[in-house]
Amino acid sequence: MLPLVTFVVSVAATVYFYRLLPADVGYRFRSDGTADAWVGKGALVALTVVPQFLLTLLAGAVALVVTKVGGLMKAGETAMSSLSGVVAVMSNMVVMPQLVVLFTVLDIFNYNAYQIHLLSPLLSALVVMVIGGFLLIFLFYRAAQRMRMAK
Repeated sequence: MLPLVTFVVSVAATVYFYRLLPADVGYRFRSDGTADAWVGKGALVALTVVPQFLLTLLAGAVALVVTKVGGLMKAGETAMSSLSGVVAVMSNMVVMPQLVVLFTVLDIFNYNAYQIHLLSPLLSALVVMVIGGFLLIFLFYRAAQRMRMAK
């Protein structure tokens, strides 16, 4: 579910910022924060939405494959209910790179619309990895608890 929500937020941000962007959009920045490389507005939109869409499809495919493999194993009802926790963890792992892309794109949009940087891509990646790491630990812990309860 998180990858789908991230995709929807990316599309909403793209729709909101599109009218505010100049024809040529700065996407790479010098150490002083000024734009170093430029790309057309349409190309940036494609580079924003397409990776998010593909990552969302990947998350759905992972969930589908894990569910189908679990069904082929013909596990009992209790094992199948504990498998849902594993499916949730595996399919939601894709949200981490999605969030890095989302924060980077939001910084690019914000700079080009308002000349203000939000977070550097490196810092946003670090924040996502730390928060995502804690979230994944929590999800793995819950999945392990469900599997223990199922036995």
